[in-house]
Amino acid sequence: MNSGRPCPHCHGSLDGSQAELCPRCLIRLALDSGQGADLEGMGDGRYRIVKKLGEGGMGEVFLALDNELDRKVALKFLQGAEGSQQVSAAALREAKAAAALDHPYICKVYATGAIADCRYIAMEFVEGRTLSEVIGHKALDPVAALKAAEEIAEGLEYAHRKSIIHRDLKPSNIILGNTGHIKIMDFGLALQTVPEAPLRSAEQPDDAGTPAYMSPEQARGERIDGRSDIFSLGLILFEMLTSIHPFEKDTSEETLQAILNEPPPPLALYLPAPPPGLEEIISSLLVKSPRRRMRSAREAQRRIEACRRRMLSGQLQPSRRIPRRRWLLALAAAAPALSTLLVWSWIDLGPSNRLQSGRSILVLPLKNLSGEADQSFLADGMTDALINALTQIEGIDRVISSTTAMRFKDSDLSLTEIGSAVQVDIILEGSLLRSGDRLEVRSRLVEASSERLIWRRTYQGHLGDVLKLQNELARKVADEIQVRLTADEEKRLSRSAPVDPRARELYWLGLHWAEKRSASGLRKAVDYYQQALDTDSGFAPAWAGLADARGTLSATAVAALPPSVAMPQALTAAQRALAIDPQLAEAHTALANIRYSYEWDWKGAEEAFRQARRLAPNDARTLRWHGQFAAAQGRLDEALEQISKAKELNPLSPLAWAAMGQCHYFRRELDLAEQRYGTALELDPDCRPAHVGLALVHIVQGRLDLAAQSFRRGLGESRSASRLAERFEKAVALGGDDASEGSLEITLSQEDGHYFSPFYPAVYYQALGNRDQALAWLEKAYQARSSYLTSLRVDPLFADLKDDPRFQALEMRIF
Repeated sequence: MNSGRPCPHCHGSLDGSQAELCPRCLIRLALDSGQGADLEGMGDGRYRIVKKLGEGGMGEVFLALDNELDRKVALKFLQGAEGSQQVSAAALREAKAAAALDHPYICKVYATGAIADCRYIAMEFVEGRTLSEVIGHKALDPVAALKAAEEIAEGLEYAHRKSIIHRDLKPSNIILGNTGHIKIMDFGLALQTVPEAPLRSAEQPDDAGTPAYMSPEQARGERIDGRSDIFSLGLILFEMLTSIHPFEKDTSEETLQAILNEPPPPLALYLPAPPPGLEEIISSLLVKSPRRRMRSAREAQRRIEACRRRMLSGQLQPSRRIPRRRWLLALAAAAPALSTLLVWSWIDLGPSNRLQSGRSILVLPLKNLSGEADQSFLADGMTDALINALTQIEGIDRVISSTTAMRFKDSDLSLTEIGSAVQVDIILEGSLLRSGDRLEVRSRLVEASSERLIWRRTYQGHLGDVLKLQNELARKVADEIQVRLTADEEKRLSRSAPVDPRARELYWLGLHWAEKRSASGLRKAVDYYQQALDTDSGFAPAWAGLADARGTLSATAVAALPPSVAMPQALTAAQRALAIDPQLAEAHTALANIRYSYEWDWKGAEEAFRQARRLAPNDARTLRWHGQFAAAQGRLDEALEQISKAKELNPLSPLAWAAMGQCHYFRRELDLAEQRYGTALELDPDCRPAHVGLALVHIVQGRLDLAAQSFRRGLGESRSASRLAERFEKAVALGGDDASEGSLEITLSQEDGHYFSPFYPAVYYQALGNRDQALAWLEKAYQARSSYLTSLRVDPLFADLKDDPRFQALEMRIF
C-alpha cells in the first residue's frame, strides 16, 4: 500500500516503507555519486544499474548488470505512479509483444518487473548508436543507408507476419550496432498485437506514435495496419540519405500538417545525382494513401535491395588482380570498414533469415599436395563429397554449395574475408595427398570471424574407403556445432561400403566435367561416368551423375541432344541408381527433374523433389529445381522462397541467379528479373539461360533491339540458331516487321553436334505478333517435349494467346 506521501524530490508517490525518496530518485542520486545503484532493498536484487543511457516519452533507460546471468541489459523505467495502471498495461503489452519476436534485427525483451510504483522492462543491451545520433551529424553513405533500410524492412516483415505493428518507428528507436547491423527497439511500446490471426488493421490508441514519424492515417486517428510502419520507414530512409526530415517544420503541429497534405520534396534537392530508382522507392514509401503505398515490408525490402545492387554494380569495378568472373570475391578484400557494407550488401540480396552462431559452414576446396596438376580433380571430388555429406544434415542451417566453394580455390583472401563474403560461421579447410591408392587428408575446422582453430584432424587410408572419411568428418562437424543427428541421418552417415578406387576416381572426373555445364563438358562427364560404371556397376552415385548429365544435355540452355534421345537414357540411369541406393538424394533429384521437364508428370515430380529435399535439405541444386517446378505450377511465392534459399546456399552460382530472374519474370516483376539476370551474367558472361531470360524480359518490355542482342547470345551455336538470330535482328531493324522471304530454315534434329529447340522460333514469331506462326511452332515444341513448355501457363510472353482455342488445347495436353 502506498503511504500517500509525495517524494520531496520528484513529487511521485512513496511506497509503504519509511523511505525518504522514491526508487527513481534513489537511483538518480546513486548514479550522480558515481557509485552505481544496486536495486537490492528496493524490491529487486537481480540488477545493478551502471549508468543512464537516455530517456524518451515513455520513461528512462539505464545500463544494468544482470547479477543472475552475468550479462549487460538495458532497463527501461516507465512513467511513475501517475496513471500507474495505464503504465503497467503498456509494460505488459510491450513484454508480451516482444516475447513473440525473435529476429536478429529486433531488440529482445527479457522480462518485466517493478520496484515500488516503478515498472521496468529488462531488454537486450545493444552497443552502438541510435540512427538519430548518427544522422544528426551527417547523412549516411547511400549504400549504407539502403543496407540499414533493407534490414529495418526485414525486421518489420517478420513482425508483421507475427501480426505485430510497431507504430512508433523513428531514428531514436533504431540502433546501428557496432556489428554494422541495426536493431529495432521498442517493439510493443506503441503497437497492437493480434494473436494467432493475420495482420489486420487496429484502432489507434492514445499513447501511440511520435508525430514527426506518423503515417497520415495514424495522424488522423484512423485504423492502421503494417503499411503505417512502411510510411515511417520511408521517412527514416529519406533522413538517412539526407540527414533532413522531408516534412520537418517549426512545430509538431506544422510537421503533422505537412505529413498529411504536402508531397515529399525531391530527393535530388539534397542528394546530387541520386541512384536510378531511388527517388521512385522513396515516393512509393511516402504515398499518402495506404492503398497506393507499397503493399508490404517484403516488397520494400526487395526494391531497396535491388536499388542497392544497382548502385554497387555501377560503382565498383573488378579488381585488376582477380578475373572478371570472380569480381564479387574482390569485394571481400576491401578495407574492414567496407567489408560489412559492401561485401554483405552485394552478396546478401533478396529476402534472408540470419543464422544462429555456428550453424552455417563453407567447405573450402581441398588443396592438392600431390604435385601433379592433373590430380586436382581428386581434391575437388573429395570437396564435393564432403559438401554432399553435410547437406544431408537438417540441423545445419546452411552448407554453401560446391559451385560457390570452388570460386575460392587458390584464393589469396583470408578466412575471415571469405567467411564475410558468404556469411558463414565455420570454415572447413584442408589438403589431400595421394600416393598410389593411399590418401592422406588433413582438415581444420575454423571459426570464420576470428580464424580460431576449433579442431584439427588427419586421416590416412585407402582411396576406396573415402566414403567412410567424408561421413566421419560430417559427423564430427555436426558434433562440434551441437547438432543432434536424426536416426535416418545417422544411418546414412554410417554407410561405408568400399568402392573400387578406379571407379571413384573416374566418378570424380565426371563430376569435374559436369560442373562446367557445357555440351563438351557434359559429354566428357557422360564418358567418365560410364567408365566408372564399367569398373563398378553397383556404384550408385555414378548412375545418378549419368542421369544428371544426360538430362542436362537435352536442356534448351545446352542444346546438345533432343529430349527424346537424352531423357529416356537419363531416366534409366536414375532408376538404376535408386534400385541400388534408395536413400541417394541426387538420384531422387535427377528423377524429379525428368518427371518435371520431360514426362510432365507433376505429381511424380513433386514426390521425387520432396524425397530429395528430405534426404538433403541443404542441397542448392534440388532447391533451385524444385523452385522452378513450383513456379511452373503457378506457386510463385513458394518458388521465390525456395530459389532464394538456393541462392543463399550458392550465392556465386550464375544458374541460381538466372533462376531468380526467371521467377521474377513469371511474377511480372520485370525490373527485378532484369537485375537478377544481370548478376548471373556478371558471374558468367556465357550463361545462356540468363541471355535467353533477358531476351524474354526485353520482348515483354517492348525493347526488341535489346531482345535481339540477348537472343543471339542465348540461342546456341548451330546454323539454325544463327539463321534465326539474323532474321530477328533484321526484323527489329525494320521496326518489328518480318520482311524475309520464305519460311524459317530450321533443322530440328542434331546439326553440327547441336540440337535446336522449336521453342525459339515460337518466341521469335510471338515477339513480332505473328500469332499463327507462334502457335504452329509451339505445337512443334510440344511434339519435341521442349522443357520450356512446362512454364507456358505463367510465361507473360504468351499471355495474349490465352483466349485462343489452339493455345487452350495445348495447355490441356501439357497440364
